[in-house]
Amino acid sequence: MKTILNIIMITVLAFAIISCSEDDPVSTQHDHAEAEGLVLKTDGNTIMKIFEGEFDSAYFDTLSIKANSTMQNIEIFFLDHDGDEFQTDDEDKALGWIIGDETMLTLTLSESNKWMVDVEALKEGNTDLELRILHNDHPDFKSPKIPVVITK
Repeated sequence: MKTILNIIMITVLAFAIISCSEDDPVSTQHDHAEAEGLVLKTDGNTIMKIFEGEFDSAYFDTLSIKANSTMQNIEIFFLDHDGDEFQTDDEDKALGWIIGDETMLTLTLSESNKWMVDVEALKEGNTDLELRILHNDHPDFKSPKIPVVITK
């Protein structure tokens, strides 16, 4: 009888511990930002939009900048699967980028907004830029390569 009572108590205790855990097996848990695209804005105006790998023809499909000049305060918004803009405030997420030719172009991250950059053109020519959402040691999102034309 004591053995049966102990088994029942252990079973009830195990059920209580499992049911009170913080994991929710029914809800979908998202560990990564789910970006499907991005939007580049200056002064609140959209200058480029890429969704599901395609450049939106209503906006520029190339960044054009004069050599030895800087495009300031370019803010990056990401697009979810519905095309809605978002910027994650997750401290584990950061903006990253890869520049095709780093002798032609540099990006400087804003001190006040982790999704805003200044783009400086160093010399005339063509290169490309890939923007990313970084999560710890890997990218959660990579944009298509954005053509950059640097003119005189």
